[in-house]
Amino acid sequence: MRDYRLISADAHLEINPQLWQDYIPDKYRPYGPQLVDNPGPGGGKAWKVEGGANLIPLGLNMCGGLRFDQFKASGWTYEDNPRGTGDARQRLKEMDQDGVDAEVLYPGVFGPKLYTQISNRDAQREIISAYNRFVSDFCAEAPDRFIGIGIVPETGVDDAVAELRRIAELKHMRGVFPSNWPSGKDHPTGEDDRFWAAVRETGLPVSVHINFGAGPMAHPLMLDGQPVPGGGVIGRMAVSCPPPAGTCAQLIGLGILDRFPELQFVFAEAGAGWLAYWLEQMDDRYMRHRHYSGVKIKHLPSDYFRRQMAVSFQVDRAALDNIDRIGADNILWANDFPHAEGDWPNSQRVVQEQFSGVPAVAREKILAGNAIRIYKLDT
Repeated sequence: MRDYRLISADAHLEINPQLWQDYIPDKYRPYGPQLVDNPGPGGGKAWKVEGGANLIPLGLNMCGGLRFDQFKASGWTYEDNPRGTGDARQRLKEMDQDGVDAEVLYPGVFGPKLYTQISNRDAQREIISAYNRFVSDFCAEAPDRFIGIGIVPETGVDDAVAELRRIAELKHMRGVFPSNWPSGKDHPTGEDDRFWAAVRETGLPVSVHINFGAGPMAHPLMLDGQPVPGGGVIGRMAVSCPPPAGTCAQLIGLGILDRFPELQFVFAEAGAGWLAYWLEQMDDRYMRHRHYSGVKIKHLPSDYFRRQMAVSFQVDRAALDNIDRIGADNILWANDFPHAEGDWPNSQRVVQEQFSGVPAVAREKILAGNAIRIYKLDT
């Protein structure tokens, strides 16, 4: 196994869609991502798909390595050759410049939420499947350094399960990213369990960028059109914390993690400092309201988080000062390359500053060990 010292648990393939158009069947290429002129302020290029409501300009997703006063929200083109937009060999050189041994490769910032706007169901499925095949081939250049994450369509559980199984068969994919609940809805449904059962069979982690679904306050009391016992309590368990808190509360409070204790969830770029507060408060809200609510789970909510969930952060001294309250097994470092929130090519310096005083065992887990375990890099 490679000697991993620094693994970024959140990086992005901000690549020109023309690099993988050949993977899309000819009949569906008109539906896929296209580059067009950005008519808005700043000019440059923008992404669009057939059926997509909005153009999305190239902007802060391409600011890797720039000074803060050079950031711009639009105006880029791929001809500018921004960092993080090239082929696999260029990417490896950029990682070496930053001292990063491996990266978890999420889609570009436009990613699943753009592709799932494609109105033609068959086209959406085929284009997402094409993207996943491209990522696996991209990772083949350095399978010990590129950690491929596949995405699933939002066209129903059957399609989600089918694409999950295709992802599992691709040689260089190590995680699956649902951008919504498996049914394609923004709230849980009973049929989602078929997807979770299939994930269990594959052994892949559910590796999400920030979050999926709309959270319990969007649909606090209903599941499949019926009242959910304790639905209001699940909303309380989110405690008005960042978006993953609501999704985690749903996974826990609805018993999904009781039914599927083998699943591993990662919420990248979610930050981690808030966990010191949330884990305590979630347990408190559950203990106060569990009796009348009918919520029946086997363990404290925080136990499920520590057993089956993790988040990643870029700069978060609040988390590192509270490792004993959060758990060193549940947080991962990331550089978010090539986005504006990252510090390429200065990740080594930022890590040294951030991790000053952090015990060696915790440091090693957060910077590499947890990613090795979750993504099975030692197999």
